Amino acid sequence: MSISFDHQPNGEMFSFNEPVTFQYATDEQKATLRSIAEEEFSLEHLPQEQQDLLNEALQYSGVEVHKSCVIERSTNGIIWALLRRWSPEENMSYHPTLGSREIPQEEGKGENDEPPKWKTVYGDYVEYPYPFSEAMVLPKAIPVNMSTIRLVQEDDSEVSFTAKPSSLLMAKLTEKDRIVSEDDLVIDFVVDRQTKRIRRQSMYLEDSVRVYRGIRIKELSVDYEFAEDPISNRNVLTSMSHTLRGNIWWVVRPRLAIDTGLNYIECLAEPNDRSYLYASMDAIRALN
Repeated sequence: MSISFDHQPNGEMFSFNEPVTFQYATDEQKATLRSIAEEEFSLEHLPQEQQDLLNEALQYSGVEVHKSCVIERSTNGIIWALLRRWSPEENMSYHPTLGSREIPQEEGKGENDEPPKWKTVYGDYVEYPYPFSEAMVLPKAIPVNMSTIRLVQEDDSEVSFTAKPSSLLMAKLTEKDRIVSEDDLVIDFVVDRQTKRIRRQSMYLEDSVRVYRGIRIKELSVDYEFAEDPISNRNVLTSMSHTLRGNIWWVVRPRLAIDTGLNYIECLAEPNDRSYLYASMDAIRALN
């Protein structure tokens, strides 16, 4: 079987999530991307030592390798809504060109059972968690607005920073779908001094937010863990925890708590070596 890695699953379809597709953006989308670059892609407000550390950490941490590598995703959690409770559990495999398929469980598997077939992914392979996306694919780490980064604390082993999320987070959403804004959210992240890589990243809602009349989000948090992966030889996302809690007229209190783990199985081509944030910077600069 011949496998090509030069194309997107969606062909020449533009996506804010995939920098290699920025060339296919409309004039309006290109204007949005250029505006983000002008406002966010600068560390000049920080001391040179912090700039050097952040340039290394933000560029090479949480690299997305889904275009070249087979990745397994395991998801479990609890969802409460309207007096009902679900405990979703799913184990999926993602192939850069074949798509996705469910990983069969050994328990209850018959000898003659055929393995699940690959299904085409009609959309992005990587997406942000709810309420920034409805997609159930590989989780995408939140890019930071570099111009808002500031130091929180530091010691001999690690440095902690805080920032606002990049507008890339919600660029694909319509105004109607943006139930929170970047100003409502905070990102905290920790950089390992020795490896110059991000260890942990958390995005959370500073205060509760009224979404619609009678509907309020009380809590929203997304926590990421990153690590060096020997399969791809990249610093990648290894786990994500997602929590959401709200009120509907003070009567219904929906909430969810979802944990996602990622395993990197094999790479079929040389993976990307830069983070989504820095790949986006390069792609925007290259726009005609």
